[in-house]
Amino acid sequence: MTQSLRPAESISDPAQLVRIEAVHRGYLFQHLCAAQCLLSAATLSPQTVFIETDEDFEIQLDGICIYVQVKYRKTALSWSYIESAMARFDELRHSHNCKERQGAAQFVVISNSASNGPLSGTCSHILGANLVH
Repeated sequence: MTQSLRPAESISDPAQLVRIEAVHRGYLFQHLCAAQCLLSAATLSPQTVFIETDEDFEIQLDGICIYVQVKYRKTALSWSYIESAMARFDELRHSHNCKERQGAAQFVVISNSASNGPLSGTCSHILGANLVH
């Protein structure tokens, strides 16, 4: 596995990265998830792991790019809370389908709370994203 920073010109929304860095200068919940990914590197064999670029973190495997959005909630996860992430996922999926980005795109939302009923059905049947609780 190589360690690298994604060049700013390849981030789909550079302003988002600036906002994240301005608001969350310290430790973030998604860093735990990314650390687990790095600790599992021997099993996963990632080529690269990007943190806080297009999504909370991205795992580039051989032929597959997994985009991960991490949500920490006190209540059930609802569509309104992940709607903007789903829109970004759709744009990223399009970039992969048009060969602007390498490999197939997969999307995962990780949450400490269960999703509400309508969200579970929407993500698994319409959007093709995975919800992990």
